[in-house]
Amino acid sequence: MAEGSALEVATAFLEAMVDTSRVDAAERFLAGDVHVIINGTTFSRAEYLDRLETSDEQFEMVDVTIGTSLTAGRRAAFTQELLIEHRGTAYGVEPGHERFTECAASIVTVEDNLITEIEITHDPTATLEALGLLSADPTTEKLRDQYYEILNRVLRHNLRNKLNVILASVETFESDPDAAAATIKEKTAGLLSTVEKAQKIEQMAIDTPLSPTQFHVTDTITEVLDQYERHHSVSCRCVCPDESLELRSDRSLFQNILEETIQNAILYTNTETPEVTVTARPASGQGVVELEIEDNGPGIPESELEPLRQDQETQLLHGSGIGLWITKWCVTRLEGQITFGTEKEPTVHITLPNLGH
Repeated sequence: MAEGSALEVATAFLEAMVDTSRVDAAERFLAGDVHVIINGTTFSRAEYLDRLETSDEQFEMVDVTIGTSLTAGRRAAFTQELLIEHRGTAYGVEPGHERFTECAASIVTVEDNLITEIEITHDPTATLEALGLLSADPTTEKLRDQYYEILNRVLRHNLRNKLNVILASVETFESDPDAAAATIKEKTAGLLSTVEKAQKIEQMAIDTPLSPTQFHVTDTITEVLDQYERHHSVSCRCVCPDESLELRSDRSLFQNILEETIQNAILYTNTETPEVTVTARPASGQGVVELEIEDNGPGIPESELEPLRQDQETQLLHGSGIGLWITKWCVTRLEGQITFGTEKEPTVHITLPNLGH
C-alpha cells in the first residue's frame, strides 16, 4: 500500500470509526507501541482500546467532519466535529436529544500508514465521563439506576399522595378554611422538600465530579450542627476526642451526609426536642474516619431500612422519602461504608477513607 500523508491516514482512521466502530478502527490504524495522549494523560494502546470499548457500548459515531488542518512531514494537526448518537438510556440524555456533536482537536504522528502517536486536546469520551454519562465503574451505574428507580417512585407515589391531599383540602376550604390552609401549607412544604432533595441527588450524588480536599472534621461537623440548631428545634452536640482529626474527601458530600442524618433524626423522633450527637474518631486502618450519629428518638422504622438493605425498591416495599437514599448514595460515592441504626439501637455508623488526589 502506498504511504499516505499524515492527514490522509488520520482522515481514514476517523472515517473507519464511522463505518465500523471506534475499536475496529483503532485496531486497524494504531501502531502497537502507539502513545495516546488525552488532555495531558498518556494511555497505551490497550488502555485506549478499553476506553473505546466502554464508549462503544453506549455511543456510536455517526459522522465526522475535518475542519482546519495543518501537515508537516509525518505529523498533522486538525480539528474535527463528531456527530455522536446515544444507543440507550443514560442519565442526562433527554428524549429527542440522543444525537449531539462534540468538537475535538488532534495532533497525529504517522509512520508506515500507522499512527504512532495521537494527542487529543479535547476528547468527547472524557467529556461524557465527566458528565456521568459513561462509566465502566459498576458502582456509578448502580447509583444511576437506583436514582431513576427511587425518583420514579417518589414522583408516582409520594407526590401524587400529597397533591391528592391538597386537592381535597381545597374542596373543604369553605367549611373549615383554617384547617384546610394548614394542611395545604404542610403538604406544599413537603412537595418543595421532595423537589429539593431530588435536585440534591442530581447535583451532588450522581453526576458532579468529586472534589477531594483536606479539611478539619470537627470544624465541618460543628458548622453543620450550628446551622441546624439555629433553624430547627433540635439540640446538637459534637464529640471529637482528636480535634486535629482531618479527612481528605469531598467536603460538600460529607456535609450532605450529616445534614440528611440530622433531618432523619428530626423526622423519626417522638420527642419534643430531638437530640443529636455526632461522634468522630480515627478508625482502624490508616486514613479512615469513623462517624457515629445518635439521637434520642425511637430509631428508623424497619419498613424504611429494608429497601436500603436490599438495594432496591418495589411497589410493595418502599420507604416514605429519599433522605436515607441520599445518605447512602453519598457514602457510596465517597467509598465509605454505612450501617443504619434500628428501632432498638438508633445509631448510624459511617466509615470514610481518605480519597486520592
